[in-house]
Amino acid sequence: KGFQIDNQAVYTNNLIINAAGITVSNDNDTPLGSIVINKGCDVTFGYIGANIGSVSGATKASECKVELNYNQLKKIGSVKNVTLTNSGSTITVENDAFDGVVFAENVNIANEEST
Repeated sequence: KGFQIDNQAVYTNNLIINAAGITVSNDNDTPLGSIVINKGCDVTFGYIGANIGSVSGATKASECKVELNYNQLKKIGSVKNVTLTNSGSTITVENDAFDGVVFAENVNIANEEST
């Protein structure tokens, strides 16, 4: 199994985005490894069923963009050097695995209560 890029099935777990306007989605059974976004490129995450290990920009955040759908940030292990948007909605942050990330939407920091 693999994941889908636009209408093409791809059988790999790691991906380098080297174009603008790419949409990536996967099923509930296929976790993804690392996704690297090159300078001047952008990716939209459609349906993300299984987890993604990491998403990182090859340069600085202003040059590498990621659009989330359905606030699927919780499915991504770590995020580095990208600008994140969420289809105009608030981004909910549930962990601290960010480095050099620009949030281009309002951000809600989820509270975890210990019992």
